Amino acid sequence: MQKDLIKSSFSSAAETYDSVAEIQNLSSYELVNLIEAPKISTVIDIGCGTGNTSLELYEKFPNAEYTFCDLSDRMLLMASRKFPKKANIICCDAESYEFKENYDLAIANLCVQWFDDIPKFVKKIKNHCGEFVFSTLLDKSFSLYKNCFDIPPTFDYPSAERLLNSMGEVKKFKTKSYSLEFENFFAVARYFRRLGANLRSTKEQPAVKILTKSPIILDYEILFVRV
Repeated sequence: MQKDLIKSSFSSAAETYDSVAEIQNLSSYELVNLIEAPKISTVIDIGCGTGNTSLELYEKFPNAEYTFCDLSDRMLLMASRKFPKKANIICCDAESYEFKENYDLAIANLCVQWFDDIPKFVKKIKNHCGEFVFSTLLDKSFSLYKNCFDIPPTFDYPSAERLLNSMGEVKKFKTKSYSLEFENFFAVARYFRRLGANLRSTKEQPAVKILTKSPIILDYEILFVRV
């Protein structure tokens, strides 16, 4: 994927992200509850965005040392402002970054679907943490939306079976579905723009098949994994 495009899109949405991140916050809650480690001293939040996952995690582990990692410096700024204690900051593309520190826990909420090779990243980060939990979108996400529009490649997500089979040992996983309803195409477009997920492909823009169809359901299928 084009990381510069991802960085630009999410940086532009840094101040609006929280106003529309309902599904992302629900995903954070589910992901944090997947953690089984009774005690955690060091955490790295990969693709931390505005820090909501770390805030959820902070409720369980307030004494841990937190590191925020994100491609967007503006997202990192928002996360730092909200968090109740000082966190370490790494502004980078986590997929290509060479991590130097080790952590008790690495967590990534709805981030790795933007990576080119998820299993390769999982293998790499596992060398630097005791436990890694992550969530990612699956192939059935936005299926109803795809009935209305020709979707660019950025919405091409893996199936749970294919992803799980490619990662080796998986300690625990589950899937969960969510949905949002929008009155029309323009409301969906605003939502993606405010979320930062309005990425454009290098091909022609998505063609609207049914512009007047209303309402439009945006369905999320999310995989939660602990390795």
